[in-house]
Amino acid sequence: MQIFNLVACALLSSTVSHAMSIRFEDCGAHIRGKDALLEVVYDGVIKSLPIPSSLICGHLDPPCPIRPGGIYKYSYTTAISHNIPRRLLEVRWQLLRNDGLPFVCIQFPAKIENS
Repeated sequence: MQIFNLVACALLSSTVSHAMSIRFEDCGAHIRGKDALLEVVYDGVIKSLPIPSSLICGHLDPPCPIRPGGIYKYSYTTAISHNIPRRLLEVRWQLLRNDGLPFVCIQFPAKIENS
């Protein structure tokens, strides 16, 4: 079981960076996280957003490894691409294990507007 407390603004600006964070509890296994994947979903299209320096341990509090029953906060700030449509869409955010499989996956509605 994983508990998620999503802290993310539903309004994203195209000209500034945007910070998002999630709080989660893992009670299943020791995990050594590796990367993060950020995607937007609209009209059946899934577009990956590049995350430079996506190694998750540097953005995790407390840091890796992720231990069963621990409560963690993952935060990341990124610029929003001008190629993303300015309207309501879904944001999908995944934290990946060393083997590339997700251990946290959340999807939430967001609206990107020009500032």
